[in-house]
Amino acid sequence: MLFTSLRPLAIEAVLVLLPALANAQLFTVNCSPLTVQRSDPIVSPGKLSGHVHAVIGGTAFQQTMSATTAVDAKLTTCDKKVDKSNYWVPQLYHIRPDSKFEIVEFQGSVSRDHLSARNMSLIPL
Repeated sequence: MLFTSLRPLAIEAVLVLLPALANAQLFTVNCSPLTVQRSDPIVSPGKLSGHVHAVIGGTAFQQTMSATTAVDAKLTTCDKKVDKSNYWVPQLYHIRPDSKFEIVEFQGSVSRDHLSARNMSLIPL
């Protein structure tokens, strides 16, 4: 009963968003893993992080980064070669039946955002 009463609202919401999405472009970045390490230059600059991160992006990633470190990277693991930014996420582990931890291999990442044609700002999906 509740679902059927919400359906008109959902349809109306989609119709309101359609013009904005019609004027937007999909911006996709595909990245391969760069490294897996205990580094987080934002939360723990210059020292070991409290946990392991999988890192993608520019090859200049390090424990301490200045405003120009990423820009000065020579290469990137992403398909948009002009973007030398770094992105990192907590590394995942699987607990085996014997209670030992096993690393889940990080395969890479894909980021998709809508780029608004009006203001050229990123609108997360």
